[in-house]
Amino acid sequence: MNSRIISIDPGRKKCGISISDEMCIISKPLMTVKREELFSVLAGLLKEYSVSEIVVGQTVTLNGPYKPSAFLARKISSAFNIKVSLYDENLSTKRALRVKSKKHGDDAVSAAIILQDFLNENKDTA
Repeated sequence: MNSRIISIDPGRKKCGISISDEMCIISKPLMTVKREELFSVLAGLLKEYSVSEIVVGQTVTLNGPYKPSAFLARKISSAFNIKVSLYDENLSTKRALRVKSKKHGDDAVSAAIILQDFLNENKDTA
């Protein structure tokens, strides 16, 4: 597999973005962007990298999934005509706070944690 996967940790004001390596084994934080800049940044990343899928972090509670993540995933899918998957981001922010990356910020580290969990869970199906 020579394409990458991008992950987004969506927030109300900011979104963390991470990307996998070309073999889809390891994730790394890329950047944190303002929510209103997300689509223009994604457009640039999709041009720069060969991306086969975007993973959007989704908060899952006892009441079920948090709906805005699903709405964002549909918007991304239709805007870029790319496969978009939702993935449970449970505790990714708390785990990211322990990493303390000044270069990328907590949101991008959280996106990398979401993506790494996704990659680990799906490594046998790739």
